[in-house]
Amino acid sequence: MSRFHEETVSCPVCGKKSTELIATSLRISSNTPFKDQILKGEFQRFTCESCRHTFHAEDPLMYMDFDKKLMIAQFPKPWNANWKEHEKVVTHNYDNYLAGKYAAPAARELSKGFQLRTVFGLDALAEKITCLEYGLDDQLLSILKLQLILNIEEIPFHPEFIPLLKEIKDGDLVFLCRVLNTDGNVGQAFFTLPFPLALDEVKNAADQYQSLLETFQNATYIDTGRLFFSADTNSV
Repeated sequence: MSRFHEETVSCPVCGKKSTELIATSLRISSNTPFKDQILKGEFQRFTCESCRHTFHAEDPLMYMDFDKKLMIAQFPKPWNANWKEHEKVVTHNYDNYLAGKYAAPAARELSKGFQLRTVFGLDALAEKITCLEYGLDDQLLSILKLQLILNIEEIPFHPEFIPLLKEIKDGDLVFLCRVLNTDGNVGQAFFTLPFPLALDEVKNAADQYQSLLETFQNATYIDTGRLFFSADTNSV
């Protein structure tokens, strides 16, 4: 069952406050619109009554899809500096309420084979859904995103510029990237890579990224973002 609560949110441009329904958990099924809204960037997207600016409200939520065997904890994007603390939450919830002693027998049976993940931001949630439902290895995707940063001059090595997989279309991986233009301003650009050729190249170069792959073992936060924050000091 999906759960929502009323919350006061503020427009990031003019500060106008409004009361909105914000999700704390989403139970995905064919009868709910939430997954499509997330993938289209429309989920919890609000328009300010004062200045008409549109913005997303991000609160912690648990995304659950029993058909696809996905359980994803989503936290606001600025929280990724504390990823080590937050990535434990989805495992705790799974162990206690789906597979553990507090779970109903039917829930324990349905919980078998779940993939547990942690993401930061609704756009990252959309990326993870796209990736895992397509059957793409998100460890390899993380390496591919790192390669884009290292090989494209306009993408600085900074967590605010991590490429985002937007869709898989006609056999291609389509990434949206923030780029630093020659005038010093930040813009956006799409980069398209052929799939599975791009992933095959990553697999062939996997030995170069062994230390990164090792950090993904038994992890739920599987993303290039792990590189930018120390697990101990939570600093860039």
